[in-house]
Amino acid sequence: MLGLSALGRIEPGRPADLALFDVTGPRWLGSHDRLAGPVISGGQAQLRASFVAGRPIVTQGRLDWLDLDQLAADAERVTARLRRAA
Repeated sequence: MLGLSALGRIEPGRPADLALFDVTGPRWLGSHDRLAGPVISGGQAQLRASFVAGRPIVTQGRLDWLDLDQLAADAERVTARLRRAA
């Protein structure tokens, strides 16, 4: 999409960083380039999948590898520590 030939290729067995957005909603209709919609139209685009070095990070819009309960507990603990320090 960016037209940068130095970035390489998307091929099986090669590492790739990709982000796949759902641009089928009404917000994206009538855009001169639907592929550029998440960049130029602003708003919240639904991230469906992302890969870093070929490894899936987001799948079906979810971070299955991330324990959100643990993340919330860690954030609360750090926030409480910052409040006490202030």
